[in-house]
Amino acid sequence: MNRQAIRLLLIALIINTTLLTAQSRKEIRDMFYETESWLLFEEYKDALPLYLNLSKINPENYNYKYRIGLCYLNIPGEKEKALPYLQDAVMHINPDYRKGRFSETEAPYDALFYLGTAYRISNELDKAIETYRTFYDGMYYETYDSTVVMQQIEACKNAKSLMTTPLYLKLKNQGEYINENRSDVSPVVSADEKTIVFTRELPFYEGLFYSRKNDGEWGPALQIQAELLIDDGYTSSLSPDGNELYIYKDDGYDGNIYVSHFNNGRWSPAARLNENINTKYWESHACISPDGQKLYFTSNRKGTYGGLDIYVSEKDSVGEWGPAVNLGPAINTPFNEETPFINNSGKVLFFSSRGHFNMGGHDIFYSVNKDGEWSSPVNMGYPLNTTDDDLFYSPVSEGHIAYMSVFDPDGFGMQDIMRVEVFTDDYPRKFHVRGMVQLKDLLSQFTDSVSIKALDKSTLEIMVAVYSDPRTGLFEFKIPHGEYKLIYESEGSETIKKDLYLPLDHTEDSIILATEQLKKTDHIAEISFTAGAGSVSYKPGDTVRIDLKVEPRSLLSVEQWRNDSLTKTKEFFINDPVFIYDTEALTGKNILRFTIKDRFNNITIKDYHFLVSEPFETEPLIIVTDIDELSADEMLAQQEQPDSLKTARDEETKIDRMGQVISEITTSDENKQIRDAIQKTNEKQIKNAGEWLESLYSVAIEDGAEKDILTKLIAAMSADSDDNAEDYIERLMEFAGPRLKEALKNFDSDELKFEKPEEIIEYLLNNSDRLGYARNDVFEAFSKLINATDKSAEEILAYLKIKEGLRLWGIWILLGGVVITLIFFWFRKNKKEND
Repeated sequence: MNRQAIRLLLIALIINTTLLTAQSRKEIRDMFYETESWLLFEEYKDALPLYLNLSKINPENYNYKYRIGLCYLNIPGEKEKALPYLQDAVMHINPDYRKGRFSETEAPYDALFYLGTAYRISNELDKAIETYRTFYDGMYYETYDSTVVMQQIEACKNAKSLMTTPLYLKLKNQGEYINENRSDVSPVVSADEKTIVFTRELPFYEGLFYSRKNDGEWGPALQIQAELLIDDGYTSSLSPDGNELYIYKDDGYDGNIYVSHFNNGRWSPAARLNENINTKYWESHACISPDGQKLYFTSNRKGTYGGLDIYVSEKDSVGEWGPAVNLGPAINTPFNEETPFINNSGKVLFFSSRGHFNMGGHDIFYSVNKDGEWSSPVNMGYPLNTTDDDLFYSPVSEGHIAYMSVFDPDGFGMQDIMRVEVFTDDYPRKFHVRGMVQLKDLLSQFTDSVSIKALDKSTLEIMVAVYSDPRTGLFEFKIPHGEYKLIYESEGSETIKKDLYLPLDHTEDSIILATEQLKKTDHIAEISFTAGAGSVSYKPGDTVRIDLKVEPRSLLSVEQWRNDSLTKTKEFFINDPVFIYDTEALTGKNILRFTIKDRFNNITIKDYHFLVSEPFETEPLIIVTDIDELSADEMLAQQEQPDSLKTARDEETKIDRMGQVISEITTSDENKQIRDAIQKTNEKQIKNAGEWLESLYSVAIEDGAEKDILTKLIAAMSADSDDNAEDYIERLMEFAGPRLKEALKNFDSDELKFEKPEEIIEYLLNNSDRLGYARNDVFEAFSKLINATDKSAEEILAYLKIKEGLRLWGIWILLGGVVITLIFFWFRKNKKEND
């Protein structure tokens, strides 16, 4: 190819490139102006992709970046994306910015204000305040409203304050039948929460949908546009019964309110409200009162305090809406008020506002009507309110529960409809508290409840009082958030106190407490005979009636002995504190042995002794004793003694002789400790020798005596000097009751390596619970064996000399003698009382 040809080809390429560049530039210019027109009509979603495309073509055009940031700030759910574009834009501000010019590549001064807004929405509040102040310092007062700028700065400060005391919210997504992959917004619900109508943002229009709840679940939502006969619109409010629907509709840039009624399973065609409600100005929302007589709505008609204000209209006598009345400056501000709702009492107004104590954008407020006057609106708090726009709080009942549209990252679409529950001190969050408490020493045969009380820690007011399940120990209750003192109580057991802190923001609604165990404080099974017991005479075959005071919730075993033979045994479960036992009076020596075991395995034994003589042909005389044994001397004083009572008389004689011997050695000072123990025991007025011996044993130990000294004393009084362990067991079995006798039968002293009676005595006293008898059984047997052994003072002294030596045991001979002496005196006293 020659030079000329090459030259012509280059010229042709240059001309073609020039034509293509001119055409591309024209297309870009056309795209720019189309985008600007979308922006002019605030169609931000349509403008955004075009601006993004322009920015790709010319990434150094900061006017495009400013416009992209502006679009993002006006698209719900995408506002945070504005920040990087506006950050770039403010670095290239043109003081002589030419709006709408294709040739403009710099950003306007407004970009600073919108950057502050982007920081605010992103909760970068300090940067937002700083950016707003920069904008304020450099703005032209003829162009910009300084009030708006200062209001934004205050909103950021308010946000920082409100965020320090957050609310606790419980949000529940209303599920797949209500929410889809688009934005579902503006939910209105009937008072019973069984009817819902909402708006779904569909391609090219907004659809209205309706659903009913069955068995607690929403059914599939049905579109009702065809029934309403409107092409477009937004749900506004629903009457409490769910049959009257108010709709906002844009009639060619003129917002109006419509109403539809649900009849016979269909919604009626939407009808526009009268001229008292709808004007040539903008009406954007309406809410019907619970009684259906008032309509609260928003309008920017003449006479507002600024922008959209809230008005109220009342129905007249023919059911038409009357003249609208502005709610006044308590509610309305120089900024916009929107989406008013009234609660079920008709006294609390919920609405959104850009004014008042605001934390950015529209915030949700409430105001209470008292005596016809609206109170100062209260910001409902963070995080219900955010630094962005928060609108359409559709309340249920009092207003602590509402339905709202929320951006849910785990939801079904852009905005999902949620049921929101707002917890405060006035509407506290309730916790479900569960636990278990046990009575540690409770026998398996018994069940018992424990009282659980929760007291307010500051006022000590009882907030909850419940009882545990007597079988399982489980309990549960519901209680508001707060600080509490838990008190566990049960009769006969220790009281346990625990702190319970349930903060408002606790992560779980259900609380499981640690298991508690209450130790017993009751160590005595209570049983006693009522006053006058034993004061009645009986004939053979008579009914013997014994009145007892007993410990409720215990087991009572009654053994009836006749002439040392067990005749019958009965067991009772005791529920009441008074118990009456009836039995037949049998001829001879009778013993009724009452053994009570309470729910904590405490055991107490009481004996009731009485004698019934054979009847005489002449005037019969029946001898009745009091509790415990009757002296033979007293029986002989009333009638001739039968042979069966001769032994008792012989024993009394032996005790009398023993008492005289011991009395001679009770005067020295070294025996004062013994005399004090005897005096304390005598003050208890015990009439049974076995019980008296048991009491003396316990009192002496409490006063400092050693157990081994006392066991050796009992051995000296009851054992022969040549008795080994086997001999002593054999002699003791003659006087043992059935339970002790059974234990002694199984006793193997060789295996236990016992050699002396003292070892037997100590073992029997220390192992009563394990071997199945009462300690009283042992002392009863000891007292009988002491009487039967009939040792003189010299014999007791000789035993002690052999076993331990004279000096150590001198004073304890006295104790043994005094035991026998006081047994003797008890017989004498009983005789006098019967006389």
